[in-house]
Amino acid sequence: MDLLSIEDCQKIAKKCYPTKNVQVLSYEMRLTTDAEAGFISSTNLLYITVNVDGQIAELNFFLKTLPENQYHRKNVEISRVFYKEVEFFRSIWPNVCKYFAYKTTPICYHADPEKLLVLENLSRKNYKNVNARELFDVPHCQAVLKILASFHAASFLYEKEKNSTIAEMYPDLGCDRINWFKDEKGHPGYEHCQVGVRAIGAVLDRHFNSVPVEIRNKVKNLLSSNPSFLLPSKVHRNALSHSDLWCNNLMFHYDDEGKIDDCVLVDFQLFGYCPPATDVYSMIFIVTDKQFRAKHSAELAEFYYSHFAECLRKNGADPDELLSWGEFQNSVPEVIRVALTNTPIFLHYVLLPEKELADVFSDVELTKKFMEVDRSEIVLRAVEENRTYRDRLFASLNDCIDYFNGNLVI
Repeated sequence: MDLLSIEDCQKIAKKCYPTKNVQVLSYEMRLTTDAEAGFISSTNLLYITVNVDGQIAELNFFLKTLPENQYHRKNVEISRVFYKEVEFFRSIWPNVCKYFAYKTTPICYHADPEKLLVLENLSRKNYKNVNARELFDVPHCQAVLKILASFHAASFLYEKEKNSTIAEMYPDLGCDRINWFKDEKGHPGYEHCQVGVRAIGAVLDRHFNSVPVEIRNKVKNLLSSNPSFLLPSKVHRNALSHSDLWCNNLMFHYDDEGKIDDCVLVDFQLFGYCPPATDVYSMIFIVTDKQFRAKHSAELAEFYYSHFAECLRKNGADPDELLSWGEFQNSVPEVIRVALTNTPIFLHYVLLPEKELADVFSDVELTKKFMEVDRSEIVLRAVEENRTYRDRLFASLNDCIDYFNGNLVI
């Protein structure tokens, strides 16, 4: 089955040159996936050569398809998370992007829920990720928070326009229906999560044995409950949420002096519908540390809300009617559980040394064991051998311990 036809490429090219005569001459796809890039999709580059009013030009796009790896492909087809991202860009994105105050997301040029997603190639425009093993500073956090403010505000504004909610308009895309970390035993993402929690538990028992067993067990139970925390709140106002805010899903653009002048959210396979504070604090917890939060978290939350409110006012909406500052603050005790649990669950996987991941994914039996049975040995080895991995994972676990001791720094 061909992923793209010449007719598809013609439509894509026309979106790039809407007012000109454009004819596709040829197109080519090139695979770019590596072991660390993830297992929910394969990433490719799409090159389209066109004749535009008599001039030859080459267009370049970022293309996502179902995983090439058959094991990953089966799990993605069962969980339908590839479909979920494509459907986000096909059905939801065209309706909310008109309200974005900033760029916010890549442009979508083509979305076929069964096959592929064609997006703007941000790397070609010099957008970059921060190294996954580095912590964010204040300017990087502020850049992300501005974009989250735009994203969340657009969700509220679209709901106001339609006098409905995202959950009501797109019920089949809800986290109770499609979610990698679905709260359902036997679901591949749920089992992947629980295998990770057991590996993190092994770290707790080996390296935190001075912590009372009761507290360690509470931390393990908190982490294993993560999938249930990802559902929409029954108490607080929900909005579209990115829900996967580690550094590889945040791309930055820098000016000639090295200062950030733009940020874009990428990868929406895990998008959800949660109180906006969920994204705000999940990002802060994943990409910073306790000392940073003690100094800057309060001011960053205020920074986020000021931009969120401004995005609403620019479109004639009253922030206090949609989500007041007090309502935002009141949601924090509920959503902080997501931030606390996402951090070790994400970091214990994404910060594993590249060689460990390459070895695992080079053999189907090793992959199955890693995803479905046990990865404790790999995680414990990384803790012993990689200082950055150890420091980041230990910090996230100390936050969970602080939560139960009543002294968590938010």
